[in-house]
Amino acid sequence: MSKASNFTSSQSSASYKPVEEKLKGEIINSLKSRIIPVKLYVDSRIIESSILEIVGNKFILNYTPTQTGIYINKDILCECHFSLGRDMFFFKTQLESENENLAFQTPGVVYKVQRRENFRVYLPSTLLQSVEIVGDRSAKVTLNNISLTGGQIVIKSNQQNLALDRFKLNDPLKLKLTLLDFNHQIINCVIKFVEVSPKDGSTVCGIQFQNLDFEKTQELQSIITKIDRLNRAAA
Repeated sequence: MSKASNFTSSQSSASYKPVEEKLKGEIINSLKSRIIPVKLYVDSRIIESSILEIVGNKFILNYTPTQTGIYINKDILCECHFSLGRDMFFFKTQLESENENLAFQTPGVVYKVQRRENFRVYLPSTLLQSVEIVGDRSAKVTLNNISLTGGQIVIKSNQQNLALDRFKLNDPLKLKLTLLDFNHQIINCVIKFVEVSPKDGSTVCGIQFQNLDFEKTQELQSIITKIDRLNRAAA
């Protein structure tokens, strides 16, 4: 069964590149095995699905609007993201209607996401986010930038001096993060630096992620790639 969720649609060098024709052929053959989960970024939604069957050069998706209650217009551009082993790929395609399901043609170009630990993106002000310190809902937290290994958060509190006293170097911190398809994910962190913003006196913390499992790392890499493209489009 497929599912869908909402999402909101430069700072550094590219984090992805086209694969060679030979590798693309191997990737397409892997998709034809019908066991590869895919994520489709379309309009303001993220659809999680899989390949139901292949008819000629057309991939039929396991996505039935009558079952999910979410209808997507046909002939609309989208991005299809998936993983093979520890590598992540995506391609741009056009969705079509196929009976009661969705479908797309064999992609012309497939991109491989470059996993760079230090690749950092800054969040656009228009991008919806929700960051909460687990156990402390009184503090207003904003995520400034993010990478695979950590990020920077800004903490505002009615008692700013107490906030500065509370957050210390190397202290553990647990965050609940909602960002694109990262929905209410709990992330364990360690504070790597603390400083006071000269603008408004808020507390700025550099954080390092701890013990991210493979699935969360994949989701995080997908988010970073998406934000990078948003930044480039706005530049």
